[in-house]
Amino acid sequence: RRFWIEEMFRDFKEQGFRLDKTHLECAKRVSVLVMCVCIAYTWTLILGVDLEKAGKRKEVDRAKNPQLSLFQFVFRYLRRCFARREEIPRYFRLSTS
Repeated sequence: RRFWIEEMFRDFKEQGFRLDKTHLECAKRVSVLVMCVCIAYTWTLILGVDLEKAGKRKEVDRAKNPQLSLFQFVFRYLRRCFARREEIPRYFRLSTS
């Protein structure tokens, strides 16, 4: 469990969303940002599990010994999709209704 928690903090900080670089001081803005990041992080992990089941990890990570966290794998996969102008997989939608 400790490894998973450390990995999540790394994803939220220097190798992911870079929350530590926002310099926000207003509590309301910080809470809104954290909520948005949590939604994005959840979507990323759900997408990562589905992409792994589909065998897509080998497209952006080592085949035998994967080195990337699930978040980093999806982040690089999405960057590759943007670069190739491929469709981004979507698994759930947010709505205000």
